[in-house]
Amino acid sequence: MINDSKYKAIDQEVNHFVKNVRSKYGVNVHVVLGGLTTPRMLKLVPLETLAEEAHSAMVIYDPTLQHIKSLKEKTRKRDVIQWVHCFYHIAWNQGYSKTAIGRAVDRDHATVIHGIKTVDSYLSISDLMVSDIYNNLMNHYKDNVGNFSENSKR
Repeated sequence: MINDSKYKAIDQEVNHFVKNVRSKYGVNVHVVLGGLTTPRMLKLVPLETLAEEAHSAMVIYDPTLQHIKSLKEKTRKRDVIQWVHCFYHIAWNQGYSKTAIGRAVDRDHATVIHGIKTVDSYLSISDLMVSDIYNNLMNHYKDNVGNFSENSKR
């Protein structure tokens, strides 16, 4: 484990790098720092908060989905499912277990696994709809959750 001052320096450099790439190339970059365990990384944003904010972002960015009251709602509408899958992906990358993520939205872990793999597949081919949802959700988290970090634990 490294001390807090070194981690702060690393965190500042990574944030500076991410901002530079975003401003210079117009691309969002997500940096994963492997092997760093600090008290800050162990403090996760509550999963319920992530789910509530994901729902909030969904309604803000797609007003046609205002009739959906939470991510717990059972639906097969693609527009809603993609938001839920992006929530799974982000929560998983923040360090939550698939079982815990599933419990937060009344799904089982197998559904969460499928959602995470689906988002990985869509992001790997730069699918516009999923990429937009994912980026909108990440930006919403950064603006509204506070200590939310793009530097995931996975």
